[in-house]
Formats: sequence, C-alpha cells, structure tokens
Amino acid sequence: MPDKTDLKLCSRITPMQTAKCKIKKLKGQAAIEYLMNYSWAILILAIVFALLFAGGMFNPNYFLMQECYLGPSFSCQSKMTEAGPNTQIDFKVTNILGYKIKVSSISLYSRDVGSLTVNPNVELDNSNSYQYAFVVNKALPKGSVERMNLNITYYICAEEVNPICNPDAEFSRFASGRITSSVDQ
Repeated sequence: MPDKTDLKLCSRITPMQTAKCKIKKLKGQAAIEYLMNYSWAILILAIVFALLFAGGMFNPNYFLMQECYLGPSFSCQSKMTEAGPNTQIDFKVTNILGYKIKVSSISLYSRDVGSLTVNPNVELDNSNSYQYAFVVNKALPKGSVERMNLNITYYICAEEVNPICNPDAEFSRFASGRITSSVDQ
C-alpha cells in the first residue's frame, strides 16, 4: 500500500491505485462544487431577506388590514390621525339598508381609547352618508394599532312602517361592528 504522499501525487502507483486516486479527487471536487452552489443560493436568500427587512416587510403593521365593518346594513370607513396632543378618528357611515333611517347614537370603545359616543339624530336616506370626527384626549403613538368596537343605534323611517320617523322603541334597531386602524400622521 503506498503512503499518503504517493496517493496525493498519483504518479508512482499501479493503474488500479491510480483509478482509486482519481475517484478520491473527483469526490473532493464534487463536495466543493456542492458547497459552492449552496453557498451562492444562501447568499442570494440572505440578500433578498435583507432587502425585505429594510423595506419594512417584517413590520407587523405591514400585514395589518385596515378595517371598518358594520355588517351588511352599513358601509363604513375610518382613519386615525395624530392631531397635536390628541388623536382624531375620522368616521363615515353610509346607509345601505334600502330605506331611510334616523341615526340616534354612534359609540366607539377600546381599552386605550375608552368610550366615545355621539348622538347626531340625523336622518339618512338610502345611500347617504354621515361623517363625524371623534377626538381622543390623548396622543396614541404613531403606527400603533387600535381595535375598537363600534355600535350604532338607529330608527327605521321606511315609508311603509314609520313615515314620520317617530323615535319609538318599536322602530329602534342596533348595529354592531369593529374598526381596526393604525395611527397615521
């Protein structure tokens, strides 16, 4: 059996040993090529993740869906903005019931905001909107996410049922929903 220096040189050995020597060289070359290919792939993945991280893709607010939901009876939109020492919640509700209503109260509640209520007593025909700006007496941090419960109490003013829009308990209805929004500047 030749010593290690002879195997490295593969010059002074028999033809059978030369074949074994070449196989060992090819195994080493295959291992190095395998490592190089995977190294390039890992480097490219690291660069892609670095670019995504720098672009804000891993910020939880990026995946946050702005939401204002009041069920099938109403359409709503909301936006929270920083207003000096306060936070303002702009809220717009649209009547899509198919008949006239009278909105008697709109209330929002969350742990951070507390309870906010407005009593507009406004009549909304079908497809008409009411817009209001709630003011929270504290500044919520920019980018913070608020999840609020939303409640609307209204009276049915359909011509067939309540043509004079009488605020009677018999015609009173309640819609409940939620708002999920982040504070913008």
